[in-house]
Amino acid sequence: MLKMMIILVLCSLCYGLNDANLVAYYPMNDKADSNTVVNTIGVDGNSVRNTSLMHVAGKIGGALSFDGTSDYADTSQWWADIVPYSHSIGVWVKANDGQPASAQYIFGMQYIFGDDYPETDNRVIYFLRINTNGTLTLYWKGEIGAAAVASLTTSVVFLNGENDWKHIIVTVENLGEIEFGVFQVNVKIYANNVLVGSVSWDKNIDDWHPEANMFIGAYNEQQSYGGEPVVSGYFDGSLDDFRIFNKALTAAEVTWLYAQGYTRHWLDSGGWL
Repeated sequence: MLKMMIILVLCSLCYGLNDANLVAYYPMNDKADSNTVVNTIGVDGNSVRNTSLMHVAGKIGGALSFDGTSDYADTSQWWADIVPYSHSIGVWVKANDGQPASAQYIFGMQYIFGDDYPETDNRVIYFLRINTNGTLTLYWKGEIGAAAVASLTTSVVFLNGENDWKHIIVTVENLGEIEFGVFQVNVKIYANNVLVGSVSWDKNIDDWHPEANMFIGAYNEQQSYGGEPVVSGYFDGSLDDFRIFNKALTAAEVTWLYAQGYTRHWLDSGGWL
């Protein structure tokens, strides 16, 4: 264990990410009496909660606890405004049951972009969820119909009844345009610094432009063009240190980020120790 800790600390010194790579950062150290979910990079989010207390001890300082019934955090920003073509999303996850009775969403949104398309073609969907068998699914459906559906399911990440902290990172690397308006992307999912799933997808350029807010701890499912969202797939557990980067993180950078859960602590008075 000591050897592992030393390696992680060294990696944190060698491969630290520049703050310029962050496009959104929610430390989840928010006050118990406030609905604001602070984004240290840009627009603050808003928590919608049934319970009076969401703030709990986290992996790095505090965390937000979600009740699996009605709690979620709205980033208050369109997905298109904060997620670039190449990006990475990282978060510490502590599920109250690693293999829940129904799928639970770590983050997600669905956007209906027009009413003049067939129902299967007029929506962009992007989410990461925990499945009932403890696997993770990253799902990305674009506007050009069934052919644009892209789904990556990992090996088992969460065990039945498990409620330990796990660091999850999704990386999306845009490799460039392969034909007009279509880009090839490499997608990877890491759990606790281990690659648990990878795939190559072709994505339409419009798949990056949904005008819908990303929800954390639930699925923001817009049902009709311009309509109000239906919230579903509530997460039951705690989430901490939610970050969105403007690049696909390398394996070394994933290691560095994972190490933050062991080498940095947020002080109640403010600042990192």
